[in-house]
Amino acid sequence: MTPIGTPTSLLASAPSGSSGAAFAQQDKDVGNQFEAVLMTTLVSTMRKSSFGEGLFPGDKSDTLGGLFDMMIAGQIADTGGIGVQDMVNDFLSKASATAAKES
Repeated sequence: MTPIGTPTSLLASAPSGSSGAAFAQQDKDVGNQFEAVLMTTLVSTMRKSSFGEGLFPGDKSDTLGGLFDMMIAGQIADTGGIGVQDMVNDFLSKASATAAKES
């Protein structure tokens, strides 16, 4: 069974002249975005678990808090993060190589 998220279907549907560099860049972007989403959830949970009124006491809809979480998480992911991006990129590059050998 093929795990969800492997680039096998991308490679199979790629035009014959496609370069591997485009897929390598796409893999890096996916890893960065995944880590940013994970970090947003982590930062949001940490911020909400604090005592008192928090960073934005008048924001009842938590819009400012959500924007804060996304900005902090994006900065963390862009500056190296916690290593999740590297693990995702390694997985995707190995899956791409395996799919390329199979086709």
